[in-house]
Parts: sequence; structure tokens; C-alpha cells
Amino acid sequence: MSAQSRYVVGVDIGGTFTDIVLLDRRSGNYVVHKLLTSTADPSESVLLGISEILQSAGVGIDQLDYVVHGTTLTANTIIQRQGAAAALLVTAGFEDIIEMRNEQRYDVYDLFSEFPEPLVPAALRIPVEERMLSDGQALVALDEEKLRGQLRPLQDGKVQAVAICFLHAYANPEHEQLAKRVVEEELPDVAVSVSAEIVPHAGEYERLSTTVANAYVQPIMGNYLARLEQGLRGLGCRGNLYLMLSDGGMSTIDTARQFPVRLFESGPAAGITATARLREDAESRHLVAFDMGGTTAKICVIDGGQPLTTWDLEVARAHRFRRGSGLPLRIPSIEMVEIGAGGGSLAQVNELGLLKVGPTSTGSTPGPACYGRGGTRPTVTDALLVLGYLNPGYFLGGRLSLDRAKAESAIAREVARPLGLTVEEAALGIYRIACGQMAEAMRVHLAERGKDPRRYSLVAFGGAGPVHACEVARALKIPRVIVPPSAGIMSAGGLLMAPLAFSMLQSYPHPLAKVDATDLNDRFAELATQAKQVLVDAGVAESGMSVEWSLDLKYSGQKHTIEVPLRDQRFDAEATTAIVEDFERLYAMVHGRANKSLDIFAQAIKVRVAGPVADSGWLAQRTISREHGNAADRRQVRFLGQPAGISCPVLHRADLRPGEFEQGPVVVEEPETTTIVGPDDRIGLDSWGNLVIEIGRGTPSKAVGKETNGVVAFAR
Repeated sequence: MSAQSRYVVGVDIGGTFTDIVLLDRRSGNYVVHKLLTSTADPSESVLLGISEILQSAGVGIDQLDYVVHGTTLTANTIIQRQGAAAALLVTAGFEDIIEMRNEQRYDVYDLFSEFPEPLVPAALRIPVEERMLSDGQALVALDEEKLRGQLRPLQDGKVQAVAICFLHAYANPEHEQLAKRVVEEELPDVAVSVSAEIVPHAGEYERLSTTVANAYVQPIMGNYLARLEQGLRGLGCRGNLYLMLSDGGMSTIDTARQFPVRLFESGPAAGITATARLREDAESRHLVAFDMGGTTAKICVIDGGQPLTTWDLEVARAHRFRRGSGLPLRIPSIEMVEIGAGGGSLAQVNELGLLKVGPTSTGSTPGPACYGRGGTRPTVTDALLVLGYLNPGYFLGGRLSLDRAKAESAIAREVARPLGLTVEEAALGIYRIACGQMAEAMRVHLAERGKDPRRYSLVAFGGAGPVHACEVARALKIPRVIVPPSAGIMSAGGLLMAPLAFSMLQSYPHPLAKVDATDLNDRFAELATQAKQVLVDAGVAESGMSVEWSLDLKYSGQKHTIEVPLRDQRFDAEATTAIVEDFERLYAMVHGRANKSLDIFAQAIKVRVAGPVADSGWLAQRTISREHGNAADRRQVRFLGQPAGISCPVLHRADLRPGEFEQGPVVVEEPETTTIVGPDDRIGLDSWGNLVIEIGRGTPSKAVGKETNGVVAFAR
């Protein structure tokens, strides 16, 4: 990335909307744009949106230095089972690991537990005669000619990808590399994923699942990136294209093609990255990021300015809240929970006569009934319009008019009449259930990590997040909601804050007390060199890179590990003492107490290398029109717990000034989202432009707020 560059673009594709931010890096000013996602080909939305935002800002596309892209394509491909036809080469006798999994049920009392169908059918699993031992010694050599014969039936072109996962390949990848060469010779047009390159780590099923998922999405992502890159060049863009990774870093397009599975949480990770940068602005080190868009809601815990991270992601769960019911992906990722609750989530009465919301979404096509694009079924957005939360003439800043009559008709037909309710009561029920589902997911996520929600502030963003945030916070007794500037496109802005980064992992099974310091330091250095090369190839100077080392540790005999960062990039006796202290502290945080009588076992080593962090400020000053469109001064709004609608003042964010606050109920509108403040709450603006809402702190009096360290401190 050029230090002299001026304009950069962040593009986040969601299931319903595509969000775009154009940043002038010299001034810090930025322009935002939001448009409906093209379901057939999301790259069309990207190219159209970039053209529109550049035209509106009077910037030529030849002035762009780079584009950073966050996409849900990898996630959608796996969840919707729309990936490539993939074959699997596996050690003979282990073909069914993909179905046997780890021989554990996520519910030991349910004999009929369901799991996701394997991504590779039995007919495309090829047993390969070879055997590598856990110490890296070859027991049975790979028969190259026999393998060629096994591959020839695949030359009919029906298979687009091949995954290779041999037993103990993490200890010695020689057989996998030989098989890769044979596949490339016999099937030159097929994408190949090798487990020793994707995730060289012990844990046969998890390694296989990750490698298969990479192969499953690789041709789809490759074709998409090729279309996008070609489209940008066709528009005249000479800048680079970067992709957001699941761990909050970004990669080159070549790295994304090789490791597309690492893009699974690409878009959501950008919003979390932006939230973590708010910690000083919001005077809080304990945040819960709440991102709700048109299709899904995402939740992540941020402590000490750092989001929780993991190498054990699980996707496509058969049971939403049951760990172990999905497909494991061993990739570096920001740890978050995602549920099918968004503005486009469908509301319906099920066969038991109960109201159900989601997880199915209408997406952008045909969209909610109120969009007037052919949708006839009621959604959360339709309910929000009926309740008065949304301004029908100011949706997307007035670029999309909402039809209240169609929303009422859809809710009446499919919800209100079957349940014997008024349309407004049915809409309130839809809203209550949507909020309840997100609050329950958040409660489980926090409880599993031993977190007390009363110690956190909820940071709401995404198009629908600020509409629901106060009620979700109220349900969990979270005392404060923060709505950042441009919250509706925060993930797109977060893309411009991410550094180029790459993480690597390698299995290293050793008792900690018996680790050879020289050997371990050499292993760390080797991994760091490989990760640095990825960034060097992207044009990052080695002098500007930061390197982090960490160990996966556990007590002997246990399965699950805890990641412990090394305070310095070295391992010796002094470092071992610090590592043990940190492990016991982290272990006690997770499990309640540490058992110091047990031996500690090292399972893996990890390295993360990152380039310089982009200095975008959280985007200094937005250059938009301050007009309200068709916003009214007041409108009737129906709140949970209130017997009737209440006449609420309608404000624009630009109307608020730091140090001032408004007693709820209040509606705050801006082009990409709306913030709903309940009657018992009050809202102020801190000096950084964040809306700060104190839940349950509203009083009839108009006490004067005062500002402390940039954050509104409300008079008690």
C-alpha cells in the first residue's frame, strides 16, 4: 500500500445490503453508500456501488489506491451447500472419518442427534495406500502409479476440486506433497487443497474438515474474485484488491484464492475490528459488539480492547446453540456467535400455532413486503415500519421508499389473523421475539465465557442493530448502549482499519517441562519467516511488521487447550515461568480454578505477523448532506411494555451536541440506520460522536449532563 495514496474504499457485502465507504486518507473525510446486494452475482453490487460512490464524491476511479473487500460468500457457500464438486484423497481405511467425526454426540441423551451432511459424498472419497506415523516416519510408501489410476475416472470434468488429507501429515507432509503433484499432473484444471498447507495440526477430523471446506469453496471464490478483479480493471481501477480475513487482518487476492476458508467470517470481522478501536473513545474496556443487518446478527465480546479469538470455529450447526453439532474449521478467527436474525428474517405462525421469526431471510430479492420488490411475506423490517420505528420516506437516506400498507397487509394475512391479534400487536410480537432471540444468544455466549453482562457496554451497529439494541440490553441488564458514527456501515469502515496480516499454526505435542528451548525457538522463527513472506509478497516492509508468538497449552490428559501469548519472542527458563503463570490465570478464568498439581502439556505453536495498522481514526469526519429528507419532527411509536403508541421526537444525529442529552422516548435517524430510545432511557452524544444511551436511567427531569474525558456523564 502506497504511503502517498489518497483514496481507499472498503466494501462489505451482506445478505441484503452492500455497504461502501470512500475514505480520503489525507483529510480523514469519508463518504458512505448503501445499496441492495445482487443475489445472482454479488460482484455486480460491488462494481455498481463503487462507481456510484465515486461519482457522488467527484473522485476518479484512477485515484483509488486500493479496495478492501469483506464478503460472506465463503460462509453462504458452505451453509447453503452451493460449493464445488470436490473429491477427497485420504489414507486407506480412514475414508469415513468425515462421517464418523470424533464419535461424540453433542447431546449424550439424544440418540437421534443430527449432524450436517459431509461436504464430500462417499463416492468421491478415494482411499490412498500410504501411511505416515505420528513421529514423521513413513510406514507405507505412497504408490504413485496406483494413485494415477485412481484419479483417471475424475478426468471427466465433473470434479472441480480435490482435498488431500493423510494421517499424520502435520508431522511429515511428504506424502501429501507427492499426491498434490500427481493430482496437478492428472487433473490440471482442478483446485487442490492440502491439509499440511491449510492446517498442519494434530486432530484428524478437524484437520480433514477444514481442508475439505477449503476445497469446497475454492473454485467458487476463485471465480468470484476473478470476476471482481476483472470488473475493477474494466472500470479503470489500477489499485490493489485486498480481502478481509476472519481474524481481523486482511490478505492479498492470491492468499485469499489459496486459503478461501479463512474468509468465512470476513465481513463480520471488520465490524468487530472497528468496535475494538472504539475502546478509548467510549471510555470502556469491556464491550459487546452487536452487528445486526438484513440477514443475520453477530455478537462478539471485547475485553481490554481485544476481541476474543479462536482457532476452533464451528459453522453450519444442525442445532443453533449446541457446540459440536456443526462443521469444525481450524482457522484463525475472531470468536463470535451468529444467528439468523435480521431485518429480512421471515415471521410466520408454525404448525403448533406459535409465532416464529427467522432464521430464513428474504434477503434483497424479493425482500420484505414493504420494499415493494415482489415480497409478500412479513419480516422484521415490516414489523419495524408498522411500529413506527422506521421512517418510510427516509430509508437508505430516502433512496428507498417503504410501503406501510404492504407491510400491514403481509402481517395481517400471515400473523395477525391466525393469532387473533391486531396488526400492531402482531408487529410488536415479531419485534419482541427477534429481540429475545438475540438476547438469548448473547446471554449464552457471555455465560459460556464466564462474563457478567452488567459489566459491559453494548456497541450496536449494522442497519438494524441500533433499532433493537436498547431492548436487547434491557433484557440482559446491560447498562449502556453505544451507537458509533455511521453505525449502519461500520463493517465497511472497519475494513479500512485492518492491517495486512497472516497467522500460522503448527502442531507441537510436548510436555512443557521437557520442551527443548532451542528447538522451540527455531520452530517459532521458521513459522514467523513463512508468515512474513506472505506480507513481503504483498509489498509490506519487514521493518514495519509486528510478530506475536503463542502456545496452545492444556493439562496432561485433557483435550481442550488455552492459547497463551509469549510476552517476549523467545522461550527459555524465565519465559517458562511467565507462561505457567499466564496459563494458570487464564485457565482459572475459564474453568473456575487451576490445578497446579497437574503437568502442563504444549499442543501447538502459533505465530501472527501483521503490517502497520491503518490510521483512519474511526473515520474522522463524514462528508454528507445534513438534510433530513422526509423526516418529521414527531411520530407515533409503539414500545414494548406500553399499552399504546407514544408521540416521539424524531432527531437527526447532527442535531445532537456533545454534553447534551435527551430523555426517552426518542428516535434518532441517519441515512443508514435508526436508533430507538425507550421511555425509560436517555441518550447523549460524547465528544467523539458516539450516541451513548443509558438504559433505565431516564427521569422526567431535564437535569444537565456534563462531559468527562470525552464521554457524557449523566447527572444522577
